[in-house]
Order: sequence, then structure tokens, then C-alpha cells
Amino acid sequence: MGWRSSLTVLCLALALTGCANPSIWASDQDIATASYREPGPTRITLLTMLRSETGTGAHSALVVDDGTQRLLFDPAGGWFHPAAPERNDVLFGMNPTLYGFYLQWHARETHHVVAQEVLLPPEQARFVAQRIQEIGPVPKANCSRSISELLGELPQFSDLPVTWFPEKTMENLARYDGIRTYEIWDNDDEG
Repeated sequence: MGWRSSLTVLCLALALTGCANPSIWASDQDIATASYREPGPTRITLLTMLRSETGTGAHSALVVDDGTQRLLFDPAGGWFHPAAPERNDVLFGMNPTLYGFYLQWHARETHHVVAQEVLLPPEQARFVAQRIQEIGPVPKANCSRSISELLGELPQFSDLPVTWFPEKTMENLARYDGIRTYEIWDNDDEG
């Protein structure tokens, strides 16, 4: 490889390094203290934040109830709460209050949230919980890509297309059987 090619590779590597989100690593103690288990069956819920006026996607996130805890995979997301410890885009301790705060932060006058819940066998839910913790911090604008790739690792979604667009991931997932869909709207423009 010539010096120009080497220089190009080096510049590309440096540029891509700048795209990565910083690593955030909550302590084991903080995670254990915040841990929350949602009653009910093991499941995942795809959250798609849509611009209400156009229906275009703004963000994707994934809630995982694996039978031992509820996790929120918020790839390249910006939501923060001191009671929800984070490790590289995975938020722990997502009890109903914190989950409500997360939804309210996204559902506002200009945006609404579409939630698509899928029941999973416990071993698959645990697999998803493990995988989201292995992915690491997701670069900006890669939320939907990272989630659609992950969902494609499950046998029942193996043909789910990988896409960069949240509304496309939502539409693609809706084609499968067993999806319970609901919407969260908040037209209060005071906050």
C-alpha cells in the first residue's frame, strides 16, 4: 500500500473515531440498586419516535423485559435521568415512573411514539438483553440500523431488512404476526 493509501486509511479511521459516542459505564452497585423487573411475560418493545406532521422517523429504541430486569436500549439517544444508570446506550432500572418519563420526553406536540410489543420466549429475551449490552455505544444516526440488525438475529425476524430509517424498521416489524401496537401522544405544548 502506498503512502497516499495509508494516509487515506488513517484519516478515515480518525474520522470514524470521532463519530463514536463516548463510553458511559455505570457501576455494578448503581445498576444493582436501580434494578427493576416488570411483571408479566418476557418481551421486547420497539419504540419509534415519529414527527407527527410528516410521519417520518426521528429515533428508535428497544425495551427488553427478560424476566429478571427491564432494560432500555437507547442507541445514540440523548435521554438521561440520574435514577437510570447507563452503560453504553443501555439504561437500567426502567421502572414505570422512569419509563413514563422517557416516553413523555419523546411524545410532545411535534412527535409521538409508536410502541410495538412482541412476546418472546425467556431464552430469546435474555439473548436480546445480553446483545444490547455487548453492542457498545452506537454512533449518531445509527439507532434504527443497530436495532434492525439486532432484531434480525432472532429466528422469527431473520429476514427483517436492516435500515437506517426508524419508520422503515417500524413498518417492517409490523408485517410479522403477534405484534401488539399502541401509540403515545402528548399534545401539551407547555413542556
